[in-house]
Amino acid sequence: MASDGININQIRKYLTDREILTPRAYIAKTTGKYADAINKQFPSDWNYSTVASVLRNREYCGHIISQKETTQSFKCKKTVFRPKAEWVTAPNMHAALVDEITFDKVQSFIVVKHRENKSNINNIFAGMIKCGACGYGLSYTSPHQRTNTGTFMCNLYRQRNRAHSCTSHYVTYRSIYDTVLDRFQRLSAFMEAHSGDLEVFFNQFLQQGSEMNSQSKRQELDRYQKRVRDLDSIVRKIVEQNALGTLTDERFAILTTEYEAEQRDLKDKIEKLQALVNRKRDSLQNAGHFLNAISKYKDITELDVSTLHELIEKIVVHEADGVGKARTQDIDIHWRFVGILPDK
Repeated sequence: MASDGININQIRKYLTDREILTPRAYIAKTTGKYADAINKQFPSDWNYSTVASVLRNREYCGHIISQKETTQSFKCKKTVFRPKAEWVTAPNMHAALVDEITFDKVQSFIVVKHRENKSNINNIFAGMIKCGACGYGLSYTSPHQRTNTGTFMCNLYRQRNRAHSCTSHYVTYRSIYDTVLDRFQRLSAFMEAHSGDLEVFFNQFLQQGSEMNSQSKRQELDRYQKRVRDLDSIVRKIVEQNALGTLTDERFAILTTEYEAEQRDLKDKIEKLQALVNRKRDSLQNAGHFLNAISKYKDITELDVSTLHELIEKIVVHEADGVGKARTQDIDIHWRFVGILPDK
């Protein structure tokens, strides 16, 4: 259900309405364990966190994952969660209930926060569109009276409250939709014309796309590292302002908490991105996964959430050049398995 684009709340309601037992209630019924701890009046009352934990559990792919938890110290036995980087995974230890490709597709979908908009329009690109300059997401605005399409704009530009702002990166929903659908159709047509020949795809797309991906990742890495340096400078300045008495302790605490949280997030992104830059990917294997996925959409005429998350990691929008009919704007599609592909 999640891989088809159905969100967690809808899945929770589906299971509850059909009186399907929750995991703990099922264990209590079949083994007697937890019998005193379950809600006996509502044993099929699923909650959001239970559905989410099932969908995020990689052990359903056939692996055993350990070292998720530890204790605070040898004196304090309170359980604390370890960072994911410290988890230990033993792969292929039992029969998989879900394949890795489907699992990864679902992870990209369920992390998106689904917010209602004023027009109650289904924004199928929620969480996927990123700013080409600062890396922030582009937020969606519903159509107003003068237009018949929604619009996207850089979130950092909207905030206008940080030391370094951004530009609008304004783009319409219709432009994104038409661009993505066109590239879907052209890729599908190309592969159908060449009978899904992996070697042709490699020669025509992946060799050139490999350099484009490396360049894109290096630029993204440089941007994150620059922002970390900027934050170091900002924190030093507010420490000085606080010491001189020009910044209150309360305001100082709020600002440092905000900037330190952003730094931690950036350093995590830098670590993951550096690993991608340094790692040699098996291009042919990934190309095979991509071709198998896109072959299902050779007759595609419209987009939906499931299709997008099956084949696209993110969509990066760059600032436009020119105005009116002379206006042009680059939109990079980062495909799953293969990254950016040349626009042919």
